[in-house]
Amino acid sequence: RVDVDTPEEVRVTCSVRTRRVPFLLQKTFALYRHKPALHISEVAQNEGEQQLEIVWGHHPAFGWPFLDDTCVVDVPPCQVRIPALGGDTSRLEPNQEGSWPQVKLRSGGEADLSKILGPSTRAEDIAFLHGFREGWYALRSQSKALGFGLAWDPEAFPWLWFWQLYGGNPNFPWWESQYCAALEPVTSTGVKFSDAIANGSARKVSGRATLRAELWAWAFEGTTSVKRVSAQGVEF
Repeated sequence: RVDVDTPEEVRVTCSVRTRRVPFLLQKTFALYRHKPALHISEVAQNEGEQQLEIVWGHHPAFGWPFLDDTCVVDVPPCQVRIPALGGDTSRLEPNQEGSWPQVKLRSGGEADLSKILGPSTRAEDIAFLHGFREGWYALRSQSKALGFGLAWDPEAFPWLWFWQLYGGNPNFPWWESQYCAALEPVTSTGVKFSDAIANGSARKVSGRATLRAELWAWAFEGTTSVKRVSAQGVEF
């Protein structure tokens, strides 16, 4: 649905009613003439009478030609959790928790997760970031002097999944041929829905209740470290 279509603002709303569970999902996207930003506002409404559990999140992923081994991730102070089981090409020590950005390697020593690696790394890992006072991150390309920033409410999405596919995983559907990184605000931890239910992080939504969330995605220029991303913009 087109809500606004003017020289100053374009706004559209997408909606769907899910089949297996009685949810109405609505997401509104807005672009503004004088802001290098995409504004996302959304609702997840339980139209049933029973309490239901959900995992709700966003999956911004980055690849060529923006992503390369000069990219750096900025986030506010937080904790990092590495799950108990990694894949065959995982480089991170499983079942660990620490402070961003340092994590232990399977081979010994430590890795700095704020530094994006190249596709020749042949690794795939996922880390769960949490404990934010503010929800934001920035991904900066030093080679292109360009960046992407995302801000959200950490009460809505207290976990940030950091998926690192650096030419790893020889199995379907990657075949060690894909290179990307994803930084994903999510309600819960655990790659599978069953994991989120088991560890108690799945979000419980009462009958007839509605969850609401807002996100701001910003494009910016420069290579300077980012101090904060918010609805007002990117701060250096």
